[in-house]
Amino acid sequence: AFALLKADFDQRTKSRKIRIFVGINDVKMENKSFLAAVAQRAAIDNPLASKLTEALSAIIAESAANYCRVAIPGFGTFAGTKRDEEIVENPQTGKMLLMPPSLRLEFFPSSMLKKAMKGGAL
Repeated sequence: AFALLKADFDQRTKSRKIRIFVGINDVKMENKSFLAAVAQRAAIDNPLASKLTEALSAIIAESAANYCRVAIPGFGTFAGTKRDEEIVENPQTGKMLLMPPSLRLEFFPSSMLKKAMKGGAL
């Protein structure tokens, strides 16, 4: 099983798009199915599950933008890191390009999650 939280910030519209993917046995679970699973596990309704995941995503995104870590016990740690500007070569044209600095979101799985992925129980 795996979980992927992807938060993109669209500079053009100044909005944040958050997509959550969960996969079990190479089958992707889209956002709607994920929210239904959260609602079922937490014994809450789907709108509340949606608000909870949006709040979690917002906290992670805001913390990452400030280069802070968010640790979720038993799951892992999200961290915002800065990628410095660099000069790269365009392989098609051979021209050198300056890539601007960027913000990346990194995820470090906890030992419990790693163990569960290898077949152990959480």
